[in-house]
Amino acid sequence: MKNDYLKKLFTLPVNTSNIFGAKVLYIIMMSFMSAMISYLLLLLSAFILENVYSIYPFNSYDYSFANFIFFIRLFIATLSIASLQLLVSTSFKTFVIPICIAGVGVVLSLISQRAEFVVFIPYFSLFDLMNKYQYGSTDLLGKVEIINVTYIFVFITFAYLKFISLCKKRI
Repeated sequence: MKNDYLKKLFTLPVNTSNIFGAKVLYIIMMSFMSAMISYLLLLLSAFILENVYSIYPFNSYDYSFANFIFFIRLFIATLSIASLQLLVSTSFKTFVIPICIAGVGVVLSLISQRAEFVVFIPYFSLFDLMNKYQYGSTDLLGKVEIINVTYIFVFITFAYLKFISLCKKRI
């Protein structure tokens, strides 16, 4: 914003909705790619460990469905956090404040893990994800996942409205 890139961007004949749609598509693709790369690295490391350490029979355990559900939850959790960060980054002109909000969100969810309201903090979903994976839960439509999907739509909608108002102000 300081270098007027937004004004330079809108000198091109591109609609503001298309620009915001490209940002959202990029966030979705990065969240999907990070979950997919993590899943593939898990499978690759299990294959390597099975061949290197033949004492541990990784092939005899069938955690494939639990792992698949884990990475679907990971995709939903990272997408909700990324949509919140998109909303926060369109609200502030500096890059430091969204990073600080993310840090405060992580610390707050660590401190209040036992409280009932913690399920409404998007950063808690990663801790909940690890707890569910540790206990072998394969329920995909839990309370945290439904809240995260709702957050995705709400945060992206508010980020779009903020982006449109920002574009009208700057031009």
